[in-house]
Amino acid sequence: MTELRRFRAAERGAAAFLRDFGLAVRAALAGDARLEALPVAPLQRAALGVGPGWDLEQSVFPFLLFRLDAAGARRPLGREETRELYLRLQDGAGGRRYQLGQPVNCGMRDGVPVSALRLCVSARMIADAADDAQCRAALIEDVGAALEQLLRLLDAPVAPLKTS
Repeated sequence: MTELRRFRAAERGAAAFLRDFGLAVRAALAGDARLEALPVAPLQRAALGVGPGWDLEQSVFPFLLFRLDAAGARRPLGREETRELYLRLQDGAGGRRYQLGQPVNCGMRDGVPVSALRLCVSARMIADAADDAQCRAALIEDVGAALEQLLRLLDAPVAPLKTS
């Protein structure tokens, strides 16, 4: 209940934070050929008679990962490769620990079964950042740092993780 109260108190600033966060995520994903943002359909709530609100802003940003060959051609990462990178990032391999949304199967790309990772905004992040410019800047900066670490891990593959 405490978190819900914090979120409800921050709702006024939620849309602005989500817009800023979304701009940063889209720019980061568009800025590297090894990343590809996947489209997300906006909420359609008109039939419910609900007016526009903060939740019309995107808060989940799915993306695919690619390896580049010497000629710059892209090869999509398969589901297992994506899962291994996700686990390494979450375990802090290569530096700080980052928690992205777990891989979600999303079809085939160039004959390869692929999974998307997701950058997500939580209610706690919104409550923390809505009225605190310093926290907002730090959370947005973390987007770039998480993607940079993910790409470093992608470029320096190691032996697969052993899971039980």
